[in-house]
Amino acid sequence: ILRQPDPMLFGPRSRLYYWGLTIVATVGVLLFFIFSRSSPASKRWGAEAVTISVAALILGPIPFWVTGLDIRLNFPFDRLTLPMMLGASLLLVAVLELLIKKKTVKVLLISLIIGLSVGFHYQNSITYRRDWQHQISFFQQLTWRIPALEPNTAILSNQLSATQSTDNSLTAPLNWTYAPDFSSGDMPLFMYYIELRFGREQTFFDKDTTLSRLYRFFPFEGSPQQALVLYHAPPACLRVLDDAHHHYYPLLPSYMREVLPYSHPDRIITDAESAATLPGVLAKYPQTKSWCYYFEKADLARQRGDWEQVAQLGDIAFPLDDSPNHASERLPFIEGYAHTGQIARAEALTFEALEINKFIGPMLCEAWERIEASTPASTQRDEALERINQAMDCDLY
Repeated sequence: ILRQPDPMLFGPRSRLYYWGLTIVATVGVLLFFIFSRSSPASKRWGAEAVTISVAALILGPIPFWVTGLDIRLNFPFDRLTLPMMLGASLLLVAVLELLIKKKTVKVLLISLIIGLSVGFHYQNSITYRRDWQHQISFFQQLTWRIPALEPNTAILSNQLSATQSTDNSLTAPLNWTYAPDFSSGDMPLFMYYIELRFGREQTFFDKDTTLSRLYRFFPFEGSPQQALVLYHAPPACLRVLDDAHHHYYPLLPSYMREVLPYSHPDRIITDAESAATLPGVLAKYPQTKSWCYYFEKADLARQRGDWEQVAQLGDIAFPLDDSPNHASERLPFIEGYAHTGQIARAEALTFEALEINKFIGPMLCEAWERIEASTPASTQRDEALERINQAMDCDLY
């Protein structure tokens, strides 16, 4: 309760609400104590309360200890502290009762503790509201980029930031979205947080890794040859990764880079007759056609080889009052413009991306290598290639 709102996470209005709620709650409780008539507590009350509270603190976590669950103060293990709330609260009041003799001081301390607790729960509510917004955004972008998926696909992902959901939790809405008629048999899809399931410092994942899970009553059977790698780090758009296009992705965590060879975008059904739709609880939120909408659609069109559509989407996206959230989000459009003969536009976007992020050079070099290999030679293209190769030392990659 002593943790104040982080200015990096809470804006001025949220911090103002926090202090307002904390002060109002503190003053309200203080006034309640001042004007309430209560009989004096028994002298034995404090000692009895300590005994009961300690017993509650010992008994509360026993179910978790005997089942080998790890109690911590960070998500998702902090929920295991809930049964200890009674004992902790009672012990705090009992200690104050025993150590502090002046009623005025006790009343002030209890009022302040309750007020700060209200402020803490307000911060918690903001965290969960943002979590819900992140989940909505994640699944919206997922359906924009992936219209349908082959069954038995394992989704390998980084741990979604600013979310209070584990990969197990997200597996349910994932199947609800892409396999709404599933009711029995093998679960079609499963989501794995790579660092949680296969290690972060050293990733234990290779072609022989078993991707089999039991989700309540439903088994999932997959393999590294049936996997798809996602990367989502807001405010950047969701990315479907593969080794051919993202090996040099700047600042990509090492554990993500190690699994890139096992990402198979061909698991995506790009021309599905019936595209996935969000379930009702997610579908009721508006799907704003922001930058990420056009990026995901363009990346899907790139995968299909529909360069005309990529260029058309770029013509709509770039004039928006929005902008790419990561320099590499320009790459599909660079290739789209190059394939449709707009070499000058592709070159300008290339140097724009490089100016924003100097570490993106290798990705840009690979993109122009693909352009050189799949577009007809021309004086304009070859001159652009020469300028780009010289500026970024592409021969080094």
